[in-house]
Amino acid sequence: EELKRTTEKLERVLAERNLFQQKVEELEQEKNHWHSEYKKAQHELVTYSTQETEGIYWSKKHMGYRQAEFQILKAELERTKEEKQELKEKLKETESHLEVLQKAQVSFRNPEGDDLERALARLTRLRVHVSYLLTSVLPHLELREIGYDSEQVDGILYTVLEANHILD
Repeated sequence: EELKRTTEKLERVLAERNLFQQKVEELEQEKNHWHSEYKKAQHELVTYSTQETEGIYWSKKHMGYRQAEFQILKAELERTKEEKQELKEKLKETESHLEVLQKAQVSFRNPEGDDLERALARLTRLRVHVSYLLTSVLPHLELREIGYDSEQVDGILYTVLEANHILD
């Protein structure tokens, strides 16, 4: 049961990690796009500022527009860098959490970590002994085909204890 929950949690963490990695890649592409736009705009500004007016007239209004566009691109690039950094930090946290879960899962599989199997075996033996006790007290009770790995014996014992007012 614990192994199943750990495995499910591990799968969720892996999915979350993959989602973060995908988001980081998308942001990296977006950052590269904005960076190339930034470089292109910067190059255009340099080209137009060094170029003599060869029939091209750049009004102050148009240059102001290009400068504003340049500032917007620069701000977008900064925002993308910050978001990328945040996602990298979340990815690191998720990977460390994943590592802890993987270590926990390995300990369940580890031969030294057979505690769960031993506990289940002891529980099954206890249920067998309880069924023997119940059949000796109630001879008409048929428990031959009962599954000791399920909670059937527990339910029967609980019913007998309730009927005899032992739980009160």
